[in-house]
Amino acid sequence: MKKKLLLFFTFSFFFLLPNVFAVDTSLKIYDDADLLTDSEEVMLKSQIDQYIKDYNMDMVLMTTLINPYGSTEELATRFYSDNGFGMNEHQDGILFVIDRHLNADDAYILTTGEAMRVYTDSRIDAILDDISDAKYNNEGYYGMFSAFIESSSDFAYDGVPDINKNTYIDSNGEMKYKRTVPWFLMIVLSLTISSVIVFVLVKRNKMIQKATTAKAYLDQNSIQYSRKEDHFAYTHTTSAYVPRNTGGSSGGGSHHVGGTTSHGGHGGGGRRL
Repeated sequence: MKKKLLLFFTFSFFFLLPNVFAVDTSLKIYDDADLLTDSEEVMLKSQIDQYIKDYNMDMVLMTTLINPYGSTEELATRFYSDNGFGMNEHQDGILFVIDRHLNADDAYILTTGEAMRVYTDSRIDAILDDISDAKYNNEGYYGMFSAFIESSSDFAYDGVPDINKNTYIDSNGEMKYKRTVPWFLMIVLSLTISSVIVFVLVKRNKMIQKATTAKAYLDQNSIQYSRKEDHFAYTHTTSAYVPRNTGGSSGGGSHHVGGTTSHGGHGGGGRRL
């Protein structure tokens, strides 16, 4: 009970003075709406610690009955950034908040740093689906938070999806796409250039006509003709039999050589459960 009161006053002070770092970031669970028992918080904290150890990203759970910002996304963003959550230089981490200031379960998942690369829009939707299933299966708020941690861990284990492989987190903490030339475009361009070269060479070859007489190879201006007469005297012819070659043949060879909705340094998504 004392812990709940302390958290209540801590949150109240935080909302009155938004620039004050009002919470102990080592707790990781901030249940201002009192939706969890102390034993449930202990079990969830153990799961969070394992997640942080395995994936080197921060994880924060939050519930509230008060939201001076109106938007659950803004609440999550301010709480995470103003308190300095996150790991490494880009504040890598994920936060899940259940906002009940309108007497409903407004849920939002916030991602920062490398977590933006891991958790795409479709993955965030899948996590929210798992949380909704836990609610409608009457697993209580503990089951909803547990579903969040389990689903988030599964995707973190899978790593950065293919759609975000070509991304990085810049100095402002925003996710950017690397500028690269697609391999497919390079292959098509290379084939096109090669085809043009071959076409030109073939065209030039067709323009060269084959010579049909010896005169084509002679320089007519360099030839001088002189008259010469031969007188036939006699002829002698001999003949010899040349046997037909019926043996094996020999020949030469040839040598062939073959040739997330992301903006302002964070991403995320939410819905009313």
